Amino acid sequence: MAGLNLRRTLFGGNDIAIDLGTANTLIYVKGVGVVVDEPTLLAVNKDDQSILTIGKEAKKLVGRVPDSIELVKPLRDGVISEIEMAEELVKTLLTKAIGRSYSSPRIVICVPNGVTSVEQRSIETAAHATGASEVFTIEEPMAAAIGSGLNIFEPYGNMIIDIGGGTTEIAVISMGDIVNANSVRVGGEDMTEVLIDWLRAEHQILVDSGIAESIKHAVGSAYQYEREPQVTVTGRDIVKGIPKQVLLEASDVRNALAPVVNNIVRQLEFLYLRHHQL
Repeated sequence: MAGLNLRRTLFGGNDIAIDLGTANTLIYVKGVGVVVDEPTLLAVNKDDQSILTIGKEAKKLVGRVPDSIELVKPLRDGVISEIEMAEELVKTLLTKAIGRSYSSPRIVICVPNGVTSVEQRSIETAAHATGASEVFTIEEPMAAAIGSGLNIFEPYGNMIIDIGGGTTEIAVISMGDIVNANSVRVGGEDMTEVLIDWLRAEHQILVDSGIAESIKHAVGSAYQYEREPQVTVTGRDIVKGIPKQVLLEASDVRNALAPVVNNIVRQLEFLYLRHHQL
């Protein structure tokens, strides 16, 4: 949609939803759809802390940042750790998506289940700083259930498992409420890190997070395929310092990801047993 039509849609205080995730930030405009889907990342000048670029442009710098620039992730484990950076990120992405003419919209923002009051206030502060007239928060499992089309008001339980970049949210929802939940501060970024570590230990090859993510997306799985797909990985030999290639099967990646996946499964089992004891 053209910027002018989008601004007209927003005029009159339409609603905006923000999913401020550890890995990516999404902005949804009522009646329009998702207008922003960018990495939650900023490139900052180390000397004066000025923001040079954000989102996709900042991610292009991963692995080739000069000493004068720092890449900042304003969220850790699903919660804001750098409030000012989070505010600037959201304000910049909103302006990029809808221009400066939006009129004090109402904003609903997703938060992890079990977020502390301090963490929630920091999230609300970031949202208010964008010029919102009102700010509401919604637990991520509830937002995921509504977004997937589940009838959350039915008198039986629906279990939601929402694996994000920094947290995994597991919840049982019934009659419009979260009746049991657990938030595990592991997610997709932890899978990326263990894959990097595994490649270094098992194959003496060094890859950056972008390559590790592409491997994860290409052949990552928690279950066994009938025919295991393969992927060729290019990185740097940590012994010789020269380019190196290795051929991986999905089973290799599955073994590398097992510690994180097993952690999530244990928490799922724990919540399942706890729910049936109620």
